[in-house]
Amino acid sequence: METLIAFAAVLVSLGAACAADSAAVRPGQVPIPALPAGQKPNFIVILTDDQGWDDIGLHNPDYVNTPNLDRFIKGGTFFSNFYVTPQCAQTRAALMTGRQYPRTGTMLVHAGWDFMHTAEATAGEVMSAAGYRTAQFGKWHNREVAGYEPWSVGFHEGELPAANKDCPVNRNGVYVLPDSISEAGAGAGVDAAASRSSISRSTSVNRKSSITRSSSTTRSTAASRTSSTSSSTNSSSSVAIASVNKLFKGDMAAREQTEIKMMDGVLKLLGKHSAAAAQGSKQPFFIYHAPHAIHVTPVRLDGKFKKVRFSPPEFKVKYHSEPKYKGISENTLDAWAMLEYLDSVLGRLFKHLKDTGLDKNTYVMIMSDNGSFLMPDEPKKKRMPSRLTGTKSEVFEGGVRNFLAVQGPGVQAGVTDSTLLDITDILPTMADLAGISSSSKHLPWDGRSFKNLLVPSSSSSSSAVVSADGSRGTSLATKEQQERVLFLLGPQCWDANAVPLLTAEREVDKRQTLLDYDRGGMPNHIWKWLPSLKPSKPAGFEACVGARYKEYKWVGVNNKVYRFDDDSHLENEQTEVPPAIAAAISSKLSDAARSWWKSMLAEPHSFNKPTFYLGLGSSLASNVLAAGAHERTPGNVTLLAMGASGFSSPGDRVCYKVQVMTAGTYDVTLMYTSRAAATVKLSFGSYQAIRSGAAASITAQLPRQASKMEGFSVGSLTLPESGTKKTELCLELTSSSTPGSPAFSSLANIRFTRIAQTPASQGQLRGGGAASASAAGTAALDSAALQALRAKCNWVGSANVAEDVDAVMESMFSPYDAEDTDSCPECQPQL
Repeated sequence: METLIAFAAVLVSLGAACAADSAAVRPGQVPIPALPAGQKPNFIVILTDDQGWDDIGLHNPDYVNTPNLDRFIKGGTFFSNFYVTPQCAQTRAALMTGRQYPRTGTMLVHAGWDFMHTAEATAGEVMSAAGYRTAQFGKWHNREVAGYEPWSVGFHEGELPAANKDCPVNRNGVYVLPDSISEAGAGAGVDAAASRSSISRSTSVNRKSSITRSSSTTRSTAASRTSSTSSSTNSSSSVAIASVNKLFKGDMAAREQTEIKMMDGVLKLLGKHSAAAAQGSKQPFFIYHAPHAIHVTPVRLDGKFKKVRFSPPEFKVKYHSEPKYKGISENTLDAWAMLEYLDSVLGRLFKHLKDTGLDKNTYVMIMSDNGSFLMPDEPKKKRMPSRLTGTKSEVFEGGVRNFLAVQGPGVQAGVTDSTLLDITDILPTMADLAGISSSSKHLPWDGRSFKNLLVPSSSSSSSAVVSADGSRGTSLATKEQQERVLFLLGPQCWDANAVPLLTAEREVDKRQTLLDYDRGGMPNHIWKWLPSLKPSKPAGFEACVGARYKEYKWVGVNNKVYRFDDDSHLENEQTEVPPAIAAAISSKLSDAARSWWKSMLAEPHSFNKPTFYLGLGSSLASNVLAAGAHERTPGNVTLLAMGASGFSSPGDRVCYKVQVMTAGTYDVTLMYTSRAAATVKLSFGSYQAIRSGAAASITAQLPRQASKMEGFSVGSLTLPESGTKKTELCLELTSSSTPGSPAFSSLANIRFTRIAQTPASQGQLRGGGAASASAAGTAALDSAALQALRAKCNWVGSANVAEDVDAVMESMFSPYDAEDTDSCPECQPQL
């Protein structure tokens, strides 16, 4: 214990030294000269997870230790009026597209409402089309199914890590064993041929991606661990840590390596860039890095379901031993430990950029996806000393106000700018700094470039007033920026079971009540967190809308207007605008919000459920997520966060938009739990053919599966390419052993596996010793190892799917949305 406390003290002292170093920065100075005209800069965009306004040391100095992030903020320009969305997937969609999330089809963090429509051009596509090398590391949450993964939407490289140390990492569409499973390191994995996949895009940016199927892995070396300010501990210290945190034990502890391993990948890519530059390459890069921290990870320990924040033991010890932290919730202590751990990992990046000189031509932007998430036992007073109203999932400031810090060429240091900015502004700003033409192929951006605030012209910078503490207000803002209105939409008015009615052409009918601003919406469970605010009668979408205009904030659910005269952003009685003035402001902002909503409805693909692609590229396996249905029998079939339940009467059905990209014969497997044996019919073709009975179909008898979710093969379908035709997949109940009662407890997934002959050397997840890693005859993992993988990775779900919803929804490895399982047969369900 003494060893760990001493080590933690060293970390704190290093943080203090960093802070002291940054304090020497003179507000307004430009430490890195602006780039010469015509030179394209590099970009690194970092989006952390659930790190709210108060979750940095500068905003909660009594408890939070983030010295590297604090120094970064002080060494660059900080934006204090920066807004994101109330939840994860929505912010990521807005960041990737530069467009407000309802336009993109992303409405929730689950239930088939966390897809970005294929008409959207992502940041990866915009930047790669401009000659950038693009890469993504970390949490994606814009769906991990064929056609939607990073490597299919413009990123040359992508890595989706597993939450569990023993689960395969998805790199560029191939599942690769992490180092902890195989001593092979760079040799473990599966090779597959490079392929090219194309999905027609209405924006003329075709979704074409060269998918490099690499089997190499990145090892976490001793050197990298040392540079992350992490250290090994002796056995007695490990026992001491276990005594202060009962959740730290066994293989659970290794989940804490996730952030280190992701940063290993980022630094490895930067090393490749530097090596290429030394050989004369001038290709710039764009890296999107999305840490999992400080999101909770759902786990089962001692037979109980818990949400845990993981970090290495050396970061935990002081929070569980020093007197100042006594009596504070264990969940809060773990959040602060995870923040310090995340900060140490980011410190590795900052140091690398400075040591290699990449900081001279790289813009680094850091922000988070929403406000702080507090578990029930967490004290808000200590976790959020700013006293912001609300938390994650709410449109109050605590849910949507976030931090944005930027360093790079020409960026002023030690400055705080209060211009109103939004998450949609990131992509347009990168494009502006990169000199990308405004005519680049993408749908119209809602975001606006704030290049003028990052790289002020000589005339504007001379007129900007920077106070002694670095504040410059909105002195550099354009008139358009100063008059801007930002709209905020919470998730309370939309539900997993919200399925818009379709027209005869099988398109969303935008005239229906469900989508009406004043009468529509479908309230969901989040209202139970806000009992005092829940409308007593249907209030339409206005109950979930907020708006910012200059110093005013209007919240639709209580129709109150608040005025932020300083940097406090408090929403309380003291900041409420007097009724006479508030009435005029709320009326104008309410009308503006109604017009904004109409513009959402005008988008041709808004409020659409996803299209699922079968046989895209070289992939054999494709998943149709049950929750992604665009039609279901109302009342008898209910869409869940990660599935569908019900089917109580013959004729009950769900239908999906499906496009077959490669003709062939496909094995069809249903993953489900059920209360009854049932007979189902699965049909594919045009909607007219399905309704008339002329479509290709399978009729199969499903056994009762009450205790465990498993895959059941119902047969095979020979499918032609869809081409330009609209094709659908419908699953219909024809009979049940318990008529009138729901047949399915949870239908999770319908998996299509193209039947094809593959060489014996492919399609196996391999391991082995380091000496034999590169040999052609590396042995496949033995049966015991495969069983361990199945158990640890939860590939086939559990008996209680409802309890596992959060685990499936938010974990970075899901058995239901994992593509390319042909490259990892062990990932497939037991048949």
